[in-house]
Amino acid sequence: MKPMKAPEIDDEQIVLDSVSKILTDENYTVEFSLSGRGGRDMAFERTYDIVLTDIRMPDMGGCGCSGTSSGPSQSSR
Repeated sequence: MKPMKAPEIDDEQIVLDSVSKILTDENYTVEFSLSGRGGRDMAFERTYDIVLTDIRMPDMGGCGCSGTSSGPSQSSR
């Protein structure tokens, strides 16, 4: 089975490490961002199966970064 793709967006490295281990064990390919803005940029550039994000981060909350894009436009896929 093809691995699912997930961005993990959190400002705490220990949370990124812990969740990444769980997701990797469940056959996910995980990409990371330590900031909401970085996570938002990833969402604009790629398509993911699921998004995991912290709700409260210093630069941009998870609701703001996960709701700004549905991934690359259909024409670029």
